[in-house]
Amino acid sequence: MDFENPEYQQGFPEPPPPKPPGKFERRAQATATFIRQHAFKIFLVLLAAALIISAIIAALTPTLPEAIPTPLNPISSGVADSPTGMRVSFQNPNPNLPDKLPIHQATSRVQSSEQVIANLSSQMDIPKDPSPYSNNIWTNFATSEQLLLHPQSGKITYLAGTDEEEFLPETEGANNLNEPFNVDEAISIAEEFIGKLSNFSGLTAQRHSVAYLGDEGELEISVGAKVISIPFVFNLSNYPVYFSGEREAYVTIQINKNYQINKADFYPPPPNTQVVSEKIIISLDEASQLIAAGQATVIAAGSSTGVFDVKTINNLRITDTQLEYRLNPENQLIIPYFRFEAEGSAANQSAQTPPTNLTLILPAIPTLEPTTLN
Repeated sequence: MDFENPEYQQGFPEPPPPKPPGKFERRAQATATFIRQHAFKIFLVLLAAALIISAIIAALTPTLPEAIPTPLNPISSGVADSPTGMRVSFQNPNPNLPDKLPIHQATSRVQSSEQVIANLSSQMDIPKDPSPYSNNIWTNFATSEQLLLHPQSGKITYLAGTDEEEFLPETEGANNLNEPFNVDEAISIAEEFIGKLSNFSGLTAQRHSVAYLGDEGELEISVGAKVISIPFVFNLSNYPVYFSGEREAYVTIQINKNYQINKADFYPPPPNTQVVSEKIIISLDEASQLIAAGQATVIAAGSSTGVFDVKTINNLRITDTQLEYRLNPENQLIIPYFRFEAEGSAANQSAQTPPTNLTLILPAIPTLEPTTLN
């Protein structure tokens, strides 16, 4: 290789010099330099512009007024009004109520009606009726006593030698119908009758709920009555216990004017219980609000029993307030309830129509998530 060759020594040609930046390139470079030098000022200007634009949009856009929930009208002199128009008033707005009551939990199962009637049959010496047409009848043919099972309600009826369909059996010595019942003597006879039945020991007579029955049904006084009906209940924390939404007591005994047992109705007794908590009892002001909002359950209307819609009532006057316990079979909790005796009228009821006698129940504790009835 000839290193002295002038062509070799000359080497590779040098690259051409770069072209000077054009008009657009110079502007881009200047803009980038300006942004780097004034970035913070640019950010503040953009932020201020965004705030101004937002304010202008807000001013031009119509807004709706804020929705404020409308509470129920406050209670005044034991009266509450609901948004639907129901008016609730108390004849006695200040009953003596405890501040708290315990909540009970069942520790054993409620006996079935079949188990209860089997025990009653053995203790009363009333065997099962052998007739194929008497599936729910037990009969002592020597004494004419009977036990009847009502499968739908679970109620068991004892008849002391009377016809099943005879609601008010004739009383011997009818000349004493005009004499008043001796309530103490009648209760004593009923207690002696119940005391022989092991399933129903510990019952208490509900003296204030005693009823007098005559040919035309229930009477206000005992004069002219053929039968006195005495309800018996179990007690928890000195308050009576009822089953679910039932109106009837666990045992109701009818005694005639000769002070003999005519009839008795039984429901399966409640289970053994233990205290699981304690709850505050709501005030009657709160109860009024709940009733007016349709939260109570009507378990009796007039002479009928069953569940009625409280929302159909326009005017409700509560004449008596009682506390009681009720067993919910679904969760086996026994909780305090208010029991209200009341007079109610419907919205379309004429002024000449007398109000209907109603019995309502309402949970007496603030919350009842797991223990709703019916």
